[in-house]
Amino acid sequence: VVDTGDGAGDGADSKAALEALDAAVAALHRWAAKEEHWKLLVAWHRAHGYAATALAALDEHLAKEKGPPPKEKLELRLELLRELGWQHWVDNAKALLLLKYPQSYPPPFNSV
Repeated sequence: VVDTGDGAGDGADSKAALEALDAAVAALHRWAAKEEHWKLLVAWHRAHGYAATALAALDEHLAKEKGPPPKEKLELRLELLRELGWQHWVDNAKALLLLKYPQSYPPPFNSV
């Protein structure tokens, strides 16, 4: 379990959890390329408070992806921009998200 920054865990528990996570991620990197577990990599950077690095890792993954990115990944990108405090980028990303996935489409098309 990793401290999500909500203040629920004490410092020693969250530090031990981060150390365990670091060891697990390092072991995983020995066996698999970072591109294969992008979601874990983004979560790892967020757990350490590196929102900008998490955004860079996500953007790198999105650039390599074939086809349009799914809505879930664009929403994650929006969360990272919000964590960085870049409100103008958040507003732009929300507008682009509405263009790509308008709410007026029937459910099979707006819940991609």
